[in-house]
Amino acid sequence: GPCVVVVGTCLGPGGLAITGIGESVEIGEPAGMAESPGTLATYVHAARLVVLIDVESLLAISLVDG
Repeated sequence: GPCVVVVGTCLGPGGLAITGIGESVEIGEPAGMAESPGTLATYVHAARLVVLIDVESLLAISLVDG
């Protein structure tokens, strides 16, 4: 079911909704650049796509769109 990841930001704790239980993994070199706002790069891990997000940027977008 739905889960949340709590991350530290310059504005205090922030929650990110995820569709399943998260896991910590080491990722290698980026497979490509990310195209969506608030994302930094994409990686491949265990045949899955991993997107590195910029939490501060996502918060800034959210506050502007607010």
